Amino acid sequence: MNEKYYSALEAFYTDKSGKLSYELLNKDLIKFAHSSSYVRAMITNRESVETIRNYVLVMKFRHILGDKNLTEETALQLAGMLDDAYSKGAFKAFNDEIRKKQNANKKK
Repeated sequence: MNEKYYSALEAFYTDKSGKLSYELLNKDLIKFAHSSSYVRAMITNRESVETIRNYVLVMKFRHILGDKNLTEETALQLAGMLDDAYSKGAFKAFNDEIRKKQNANKKK
C-alpha cells in the first residue's frame, strides 16, 4: 500500500518538467500550516517542530490520498520515503518555517 500511496504523492507534487518537486511539497505544507488554526495553537503552546510537522504531514497526506483513516505511522513512513529520495532533506524549508513562526511567537 505504501508504494501506491508514494506514487500518488509523487504524482501530486510533480512539477511541469515531470520531476518530484520538493519546493512544491514544502510550499503546500507551509500554506496548510499558515491556514490552520490548530497549527497556530500548537505553535502558541510551544509544541516541537517534529510534533507540528507530523500533524501537518498526516492531515495533508490524508487529504491528498483520500484516506481519512491513514495512520500517523503510515504517513511518517511515506515522509521517510520522500526524505530518503532527497539528500538535502525533503522537509527542510517547512521545518525552517515552523521554527521561524515559533521564534516570532516567543517575541510576543
